[in-house]
Amino acid sequence: MLVYDRDVSLDQPAYFVALSLSDGKVVSIHDFLFARYAIEGVRMHRLDDR
Repeated sequence: MLVYDRDVSLDQPAYFVALSLSDGKVVSIHDFLFARYAIEGVRMHRLDDR
């Protein structure tokens, strides 16, 4: 999940939250709010809206 900070930029995400799912349920959450530098190493791809 990409998170935007309107005080910084709405063009680029400020950080991300990684969710792990199992059987349709969230089993872990990794929030990178305090490690915003981590987004520099993430490759992002827009999913097709179809």
